[in-house]
Amino acid sequence: MDQIRNEQIEKYLASQRDNIVEDLFTLARIPSVRGEAAPDKPYGEEVARALDAALAQCEREGMQTENLGYRCGSALWRAEGAGEKELALVAHLDVVPAGDGWSGKPFEPFLRDGYAIARGVRDNKNAAIAGLYTVRCIKELGFPMKHGLRVIFGCAEETGMDDLPYYAKAHEGNMPVFSIVPDTAFPVCHGEKGIYRGDFLLEVGEDLRAFCGGIALNVVADKASAVLNTPDGEVAVSAQGISCHASRPQGSKNAIRELAAVLLESYPLSEKTKQAMTFVRDMLSDWYGEHLGVAFEDEPSGKLTCISGIAKLEGGKLRLCLDIRYPVTHSGKLITEGLERCAKAAGAGFEVHEDDAPSFIPKDNPAIERLTRIYAEVTGERREAYVMGGGTYARHLPNAVAFGMDFPDEHIPCPDGHGDCHEPDECQSIRGLMEAVRIYVHALLELDEAMD
Repeated sequence: MDQIRNEQIEKYLASQRDNIVEDLFTLARIPSVRGEAAPDKPYGEEVARALDAALAQCEREGMQTENLGYRCGSALWRAEGAGEKELALVAHLDVVPAGDGWSGKPFEPFLRDGYAIARGVRDNKNAAIAGLYTVRCIKELGFPMKHGLRVIFGCAEETGMDDLPYYAKAHEGNMPVFSIVPDTAFPVCHGEKGIYRGDFLLEVGEDLRAFCGGIALNVVADKASAVLNTPDGEVAVSAQGISCHASRPQGSKNAIRELAAVLLESYPLSEKTKQAMTFVRDMLSDWYGEHLGVAFEDEPSGKLTCISGIAKLEGGKLRLCLDIRYPVTHSGKLITEGLERCAKAAGAGFEVHEDDAPSFIPKDNPAIERLTRIYAEVTGERREAYVMGGGTYARHLPNAVAFGMDFPDEHIPCPDGHGDCHEPDECQSIRGLMEAVRIYVHALLELDEAMD
């Protein structure tokens, strides 16, 4: 690593600390949760307002901006003499609802012990600011660039990611030659498992009056309840589990399965209800799809994972919703075939709702090796590139990888269940944000030299 260049970057970023905080706070003050659509604002007023604010910050720095119907936007800067090809940093401005349990107001950001606290400061408005200051640093320090630098702002990452395909269509034939998505942990995530969702439909008897569990498709259900007609009258039964994200369910306990097991063990059930509960109990007995006949794995990404995040009684049938993350060398067709066989054997129905194919760039790709090395040189810490079960914008862009912004083994100064993405008191280290920008500056400078 060029030590003189590194010292220039460090000195510049230190001078911008207060500006970085204020620009992050400007975005974090906007409660950009998806709202009611309007003809010109498909994701609602607040998400549109966040895009306006981010683009205004970029215009302030002399970048050329575009707003693609408030679905997404971008800002471009080209150094004098740069060619038409581009490198990109990609962020999203929408956030999940604030929820309860905050120590302050979730959209009134403040600093505590060097951490910004507000909804969105970690997921993913920090990346929007990182993109802005990466470009600003390269521009103001006068580093020569062969490529244009673009920051892309998505507006529906948390609600389906139909925004980035819209960007890709608008820029067909002129997409960045390489994109970095700062929406996971360092170092390089060179692959994302396929995301597959489908539902089993199970016949139940009239004795099962109600059954519901979970609150989100991609989270192991931590609560489930049922109402059962018994010879002694109507009985309400509940079960408690341990939630985890669908991409890493190890250590979780699915309340839907626990409830099915309790009903089977403790109550007289009709034959249809007994068969349905047996299916639920058995099929959710592992995290890897073994009981479903889809226990695939490969060397780059390891084992398939499978959870049920939601179960609900609808029209006399129990709908059991699955979230599966499958290996990067496999296809959703294999999953469908296995689950349909399983459903047929049990006399159940099955519906496919989503098959988002994996994204994968081999670990020995020169760009992956370069980014892995840059992370090690900047931080002094050597770590291997990895594949994950989560999904980012990288899966919707050509030649894209998730790269940061979270640092491995980072200590979040909050109680359990607080401080991380989607949690109350969501927080972002300002020092960590500035370190990430330093990594991205070096990354883009090296990619600029290496990419055709």
